[in-house]
Amino acid sequence: MNNEQARPTSQQTPSAASGKEDYRRYIARKRRQRRKQRRLILCAAALLVLVLLIVLLVKGCSGSDPLTGTWDYDSNTTYQFDGKGSGEMLLTSATYDFSYQVKGDRLFIDFSNEAARDCTYTFSVNDNTLTLTGGEGTIGGTYELHRQEE
Repeated sequence: MNNEQARPTSQQTPSAASGKEDYRRYIARKRRQRRKQRRLILCAAALLVLVLLIVLLVKGCSGSDPLTGTWDYDSNTTYQFDGKGSGEMLLTSATYDFSYQVKGDRLFIDFSNEAARDCTYTFSVNDNTLTLTGGEGTIGGTYELHRQEE
């Protein structure tokens, strides 16, 4: 019989050394799993913070509605914009409720009462002056309205 055949191997009989090695591998595997979990949690947290920052940045850049407030065209015509998409055109003889949308430099007004014609304006606000340039649904022209002091 050969000496090599008589010698036991770690695969044939468990020994204290192989138990320790298995335990070390088990501990190393658990550590790798914990590190991987920590990385995933940190990445998820970083992604969440990034999304929140983007949302806050976009919200902060959009600012408030520049039309918010009361604007006088003349002694007979006043527009009120609530900053939330609703408003009123106040004439000396009548009041017309409307909803509005701002898209870029365009103002879309949709009157609730069908007696008033829906219209679209190109607009700009400089200090306390609102300039409306007539477009669809208007007779054209340029109108300057002045913000009322509150």
